[in-house]
Amino acid sequence: MKRLIFIIIIIFSLQSLARADDIRDFQIEGMSIGDSLLEFFSEDEIQESLKNPTFYKNNKFVVIFINKFSSKYERMQVTLKPDDNNYTIFSIDGILDFDKKIDECNKKRADVIKELESLFQNFERVDEDSKFEGDKNGQSFTYGTWFFLKTGGHFSVTCTKMGQIVKEKNGWTDELSINVSNKEFENFLINEAYK
Repeated sequence: MKRLIFIIIIIFSLQSLARADDIRDFQIEGMSIGDSLLEFFSEDEIQESLKNPTFYKNNKFVVIFINKFSSKYERMQVTLKPDDNNYTIFSIDGILDFDKKIDECNKKRADVIKELESLFQNFERVDEDSKFEGDKNGQSFTYGTWFFLKTGGHFSVTCTKMGQIVKEKNGWTDELSINVSNKEFENFLINEAYK
């Protein structure tokens, strides 16, 4: 009997590991891709966040910032479609400040990458360091790693060293960002957002 229980436990463990390759199984502060933001915030709270949004090209997606929600991150941001009354989540970012500590940021990034590699199996990893797209002055730099899941969607773990101009003008700080995005938003970023 003990052996049967042990076998059943192993089977269920393997099934949950297999499901871990679905982007919707990953959570940041309890939120998953495809959830409605209404499960976490009232419509009034969402509308308040929408007073200070960042829109992507053609207003196809909107990023809202939710700073008072997280116990693990200094800031969080969620990407939605502006005309979606259900407020379906397409992308989630958890952000930690590492101002003037980019080496510490990259150490933490390496730890997060190890964790993700242990959680997921069917992915393609891409490492790319490049200029930060959000800084039109070209002074900011991103150290990034992306995990593109075979089932669709991706994770990214990036450290961004902000340039002096955007630090002074926008109050931006060097930061670590952990992002999860679905396939539709991923395609938008690759094919439309920056062209």
